Amino acid sequence: MTRQLDTVEPGFYRVRLVKGGPWVPVEVKCDPLTEMISVVEMGRSTVFEIALSEFKDAIVDCVIEADAFQHPLIRICWFGEKIEPHVYDKMLELIDWARKNAPEHPVLHPTQPIRLSQLPVDLII
Repeated sequence: MTRQLDTVEPGFYRVRLVKGGPWVPVEVKCDPLTEMISVVEMGRSTVFEIALSEFKDAIVDCVIEADAFQHPLIRICWFGEKIEPHVYDKMLELIDWARKNAPEHPVLHPTQPIRLSQLPVDLII
């Protein structure tokens, strides 16, 4: 099955923000009334919103500017992996746990690659 690079499907995804970084849970929502697509990263508030009619033009603009990986929605469509809702919930639970118990956990630093040599031993075991 091939992936269409110019369409987006509402649902749950996981994506890396940097090479070698931790997976980040992402939800893509589509409001049928306003035809707006929104992206929610790590269970927080909306980080991006775009009209469905503008999405294909945004792809062209980002490719021309060589900035496609930085565009939240394009990053999900091109590099994200679709996941089940229960996996998304578990990823959010891990983030909540890390905020309370392990501030150095890689899931709290999604813009940094994971370096096993710098992780505390209790996070590796």
